[in-house]
Amino acid sequence: MLSLTLLLIALFLVGTIVVAERDAIKDEMVIQYASRNDVSGLARTVREGGSIDARDEKSGQTALMRAILSGQTSAVFYLLKHGARTDVAEKDGYTPMHAAAFQGRAEIVRMLIKHGLDPREMHFDKYEPIFRACWGAESRHTETVKMFLEAGVPTNVVGGPAGKMTLKEAAKKNKMTVQLIERYAQREKEMKEKEIREKGEAPFQTEL
Repeated sequence: MLSLTLLLIALFLVGTIVVAERDAIKDEMVIQYASRNDVSGLARTVREGGSIDARDEKSGQTALMRAILSGQTSAVFYLLKHGARTDVAEKDGYTPMHAAAFQGRAEIVRMLIKHGLDPREMHFDKYEPIFRACWGAESRHTETVKMFLEAGVPTNVVGGPAGKMTLKEAAKKNKMTVQLIERYAQREKEMKEKEIREKGEAPFQTEL
């Protein structure tokens, strides 16, 4: 009787290990399909039990994070639509919005904002996502900065541990981004002046 009990326990443990290994393989497939923008493979694996929030143990990157970093917009769209968590950071604490900004993924930034993510989410290094886009030297980084500015991030925002770095300082290696920031700063100035003029004119309005 004791031998039978031990045998059943052993079989249960083996079965549990097999299931865990099978699930781990499926989760790895979810991550791989997401990074390759293979939405059909991604959807099939999720239907078969792969986790929509599959996460690489070493990097801490979820399938969503991997898709964002590699610029796979279709995979990002699928993952967001099917409820992938957007608050899971990788091992260094960077969340999806910061990752999209750093890689200069303007369209993905737009998707994340539309999905409800905060474009001004602060990382513990005291930088908002727009700064990571400013650091980039490619035209796609300029487009990403524009996406943040269009979303309402002000041009006078400062960041860094001392809270003194400006956007123009952050973008000093990308002339196009600096020019973009200057244009938006001028636009903000003109809008502010218009508001002041309108407020100043209000008291002089009288009823006849």
